[in-house]
Amino acid sequence: MSDYFTVFGLPRKLGVDGGPCSGASTSCRGSTIPISPGVDAERQAEVLDQSALVNRAYRALREPLARVEYLIALERVARSGRARPPSRRRPGSSWKR
Repeated sequence: MSDYFTVFGLPRKLGVDGGPCSGASTSCRGSTIPISPGVDAERQAEVLDQSALVNRAYRALREPLARVEYLIALERVARSGRARPPSRRRPGSSWKR
């Protein structure tokens, strides 16, 4: 995964409708929530990690301001040459510089 936009198969741009993001999030969540008691611990951990990724991506992209902040952070990563974009942001907090 290169960024949160790829989680939902969306283009990396500011003008992403909340609708497609929301629909993709719902379908991703439905396919990753472990509800079967027969799932082994390793598979359950993998599914929970994927579910957490979908939730973080949705929170970062659903609101226009958060999306702008994320796009700016991605641009900083690209310019600095770091290997990956920031993956954590607490609600109500700013991106760490």
